[in-house]
Amino acid sequence: MIETRYQALRTISAIYKLAAVLIGIAAVLAALGVIITGANSASYSNSFGYGGAGAIGSLLAGALVLVGGLLTAIFVYAFANILDLLLSMEENTRLTALLLQQQTRGTANAGARPPAASGSADDPLR
Repeated sequence: MIETRYQALRTISAIYKLAAVLIGIAAVLAALGVIITGANSASYSNSFGYGGAGAIGSLLAGALVLVGGLLTAIFVYAFANILDLLLSMEENTRLTALLLQQQTRGTANAGARPPAASGSADDPLR
């Protein structure tokens, strides 16, 4: 079997994938926190005399936090997959080069015949 190279890049890719999942979870929790906090502050804002964003404002802010966080998670996960793709391309290129070298050596050895003496029965020009 062929050796695996660039183990550090494979580890970095795995770390990025884990980070993407954690970012996605944090985005969902942050969006819920913004929505809940905004809804609670909207009910208290009128009693203290200052205007809050209200329930619709907190929903909008929560949606923006959710979309931004999930887009970030998707891009981080995509970057990890690009690293995996590049590593796979390198491995496949190395395998192809190795197979071509073996095939070329095998063809050169199998196809080589000693030259026939001129005028013999094996001479195709005769």
